[in-house]
Amino acid sequence: MPSAKYDREQAALLILMAAATSNLECAARLEGFARLLLEQAEVPEDTTFRDLTQFADEFNNQQMRQTDVPEPVRQQQQQTQPKKED
Repeated sequence: MPSAKYDREQAALLILMAAATSNLECAARLEGFARLLLEQAEVPEDTTFRDLTQFADEFNNQQMRQTDVPEPVRQQQQQTQPKKED
């Protein structure tokens, strides 16, 4: 999860790019996105968020340890026999 510092740095880069472009529509979009990042930087970080990597790793390890994977069902093909003439 990006931090407030990261969001501010990215917003500053977007403002620099907006100032460097001659395309007014592109500059407006870059400035708008920079504003969104600055707003996001002001939202307090969720302290209840927990890193889920440990849980994902354990789940993946459990999946890899499972050996009771059923064999695929094999079907037999029947061949038709030509009819015998009497």
